[in-house]
Parts: sequence; structure tokens; C-alpha cells
Amino acid sequence: MSVNRRTALVTFLALVAGFTLIVVYQHRWSGEAFSAFYCGGEAVAHGANPYRIEPLRSCEHRVAPQTNPPDVVEPAPLPGYALVAFAALARLPYRPAALVFVAASLASVAIAAVALSELTGLPLVAPLGALLVVDGFVNVSYGEIPPLAIAALCVAGVYAARGRDRLAALAASAAMIEPHLGLAACLSLILWRPRARIVLAGAAILFGALWIVFLSLPNLPEYFTQVIPLQSRAEVPAADQYSLTWLAHLAGADDVLASQLGSLSYIALLFFGVLAAPRVARKLHAPALLVFFPVAATTLFGVFIHDLQLPAAVPAALVIAVALGASGRGVWFAMVVVSLEWVTWWETDRVVVVLSIFSVAAIAWAAMRERAPRERVTLACLAPIAYLLVLAVYVHLPHTAILTGAEPWPSRAALVPSAQAALNWGALIRGSSEASGATVQLLIGKLIVWAALASVLVQGIRTSRISRPPAPSRLAASLR
Repeated sequence: MSVNRRTALVTFLALVAGFTLIVVYQHRWSGEAFSAFYCGGEAVAHGANPYRIEPLRSCEHRVAPQTNPPDVVEPAPLPGYALVAFAALARLPYRPAALVFVAASLASVAIAAVALSELTGLPLVAPLGALLVVDGFVNVSYGEIPPLAIAALCVAGVYAARGRDRLAALAASAAMIEPHLGLAACLSLILWRPRARIVLAGAAILFGALWIVFLSLPNLPEYFTQVIPLQSRAEVPAADQYSLTWLAHLAGADDVLASQLGSLSYIALLFFGVLAAPRVARKLHAPALLVFFPVAATTLFGVFIHDLQLPAAVPAALVIAVALGASGRGVWFAMVVVSLEWVTWWETDRVVVVLSIFSVAAIAWAAMRERAPRERVTLACLAPIAYLLVLAVYVHLPHTAILTGAEPWPSRAALVPSAQAALNWGALIRGSSEASGATVQLLIGKLIVWAALASVLVQGIRTSRISRPPAPSRLAASLR
């Protein structure tokens, strides 16, 4: 077994052990999202429509009755080819399938951390710390799929750095399980790595064939004309959303306009990231940024970007910070913000705070890698204390509600079983102050995160414009 595989295995086992302890002693695994994906897969396996209220709702309350009220259904708005994978998983009973998914998610976090460690030459503790809180704990606790997509992106970055374009394309194709994350990487490879095109074209044909064979041809236009638009509108006021859609809603835009602005911002930042990526990658001597930089760009105000997708910006931030050397301190600070996310519903959670202390210490240790060992230890100990002080201030920020306009939305009782599941979900969000409430504190937290994401992109662009870029760092040497 190679060193990297051995490291990934040890990391995976450590994550499994730690997560198991949290689940056993804190009863923390809800699997809310996984139950929706599992039931979407079951619907596909039985030849039913996975985007309608039924049979999705009946399945969710059968396998995970504690997750939502009896009349609520959580949609599974994944593209058809992604649900085919869950259809295979749904052949297992729910609990064994959940165990398989959790193991795959933790393995994905381990793979991503090892890949980023290999790319940057940093000790494994640094990328693992950066991914631990949201990607490694929050996402796995809810049964979300970003860990799978982020791991695929990190592997694609490693192969892109090695010049193995076809394997990079294969990994980027796997990231399309979360399309609004994987699309940026795939487009960048199509444009800038010609050898990747045949693989990406083959993946597109395969995905389309799986969709048509397992979900039928009429389902394809339904997904783009009904499922996606309704899901986007349903989530307009969602408090955990970091897209321009939420900000436009806060400013008084109606649901349709807010959703359209979010989509336009995603398209604009997608093309910005893809077009800027080759210059940034060349100037920083970091070919992996061909994959990472466009993805990070789409996380800033991108459509349907929630707190759970923000760790997709960590690979770009980490690579840029290392490439910039001593001038990259600002990127390290930004990475702390992106890695922890100042969201109100996690601010005082004991597990999250403990994991955040480790995360901040690990990032500080990596950021001060050029300092003397004693100074590094001191700073790694002081950084979590600074984090706790900032958190104490943040907790006491005003919780004053920001009033927003409420547009008419169908009640759950008025929806027929064949209606789109997103309509039911939108009614739940609008009826819950926790799910849709906007406060001054929440807005400040999001502004901090947006500023951190923007600073990562600005640092990359500014560096690409200077006449004397940073000297090749350990980024290049680590892959020789």
C-alpha cells in the first residue's frame, strides 16, 4: 500500500471513530437529506417520479419518521443520473444504506484532505482542519452530498496538476453529482485542457443515457422547466442560503426576480472563474487552480449555494494561500471564516465549537509554517482563544428581525400528491421563522463570509496581474 493510500485509510478510520463517538454520545446523526435522496432513489427503482410529493413523502416518513412533520416532504432535486446511484443504494434497507453513505462521506473527507495535503505539501492536519467542521461534521450529520463532490474536485485538482487531463476530467465528472459545484470545473477543463474533452463528452452522454433509461425521456425537460425553477423559488427566503437570491429577497425583490438574480450571478461568476483560472494558475504555478478557482468563484453569491456547499471554496483558498507564501496571510484569515461559517444555528453548539477550536489551531499552525517551532505552537494556541473571543462578540450581536415581504405560496394542505415536492418544501420554509427568519446577526455573519470569499478571489486575480509573481513554491515540488 502506498504512503498516500495508507494515510487516507488512517484518516478515514480516525474520522469514523470520532464521528461514531459523536453519534453515540450526542445522538447527532439526523440523515435528513439522505432520507430524501434514498427515497428519490427508491422512486426511480420503482419507476415512479422522484420529484413529486408522492411517493417521496410516504417513503421519507416510513424510513425516517422523526425527520419532518407528517405532511412535509423534503425534495430530492438531484439530476436523474445522480438519483440512479441512489436507486442502487435503495436496494439495501434504509439503515445499512445509511451506514454505507456515511462511510462513503467520511472516506470522501479523508480523500479530499490527503489530496490537498499532497498538492500543497502541508501536513495533513491543515487541510483536514479546514474541512472538518462543515464538510466533515455538519454535512455528514445531515447526510448531504457535498463531501462526495468536494473529494472528486480535489482528486481532479491533483490530476490536473500532474498533467493527467483525462483522469482529471473523470474526477470532475464525478463532482457533477452536485451540478452547481462540478459544472465550473468541467467547463474549465473543456476550455483549457483539450485532452479532457473526450472524457467529459463521454460522461455527458453516459449521464444523459442513464437519465433517459431509468427516468424516461419526458422527465428530462420536466427537471429543467419545473423542478429546478420551483426548487430555486422555494428556497428564496431560506436562512441557510448564501446566494444573491437571498440578499435580493432581503432587499424586497419578489421570488421570481430574486431567483433570476441568483441565476445571473452564478452565470457571471462561473464565466469569470473559468476565464480567469488559467492566468491565476500560471502566475501562481498551481495548475490545480484550473479546477479549484472557477468552483470558488461560483460559491460567491452563486445560485442555490448554501452553507453546506461553501467548503468547495476551501481547496482554492488553501492552494492560493500556500502559493503566495508570506504575502498570503489574508487568505489564511479568509479560509478560517469559510471553514467555520458564522451561522447562527451553530454558534453555540458544543461539538461544533470544539471542532472549530481544532480547525482554527490547525489552520494557524499551517499559516505560520515559516516561523520557528516555538512561535508556531504559541500562535496555534492563541488562535483558538481569539476565535472564542470573536465568537463571544458575535453571539451578542443584535437578533433584531429584518422584515421581508411574504409572497403567496400554496399551503401544504392544498397540494395534491402529484404536485412538485418543491411546493411542499417552500411552504415549510415560509412557515418557519427558524428556516426563513432574517436577523441583523445573520446578515452580519453572511457579510463576513461573502467578504472572505471575495478576498480569496481578489488575491488570486491581483497576483495574476503582477509582473513578478511569487516564486514556485512547494506546490510544484510536492507533485514531482
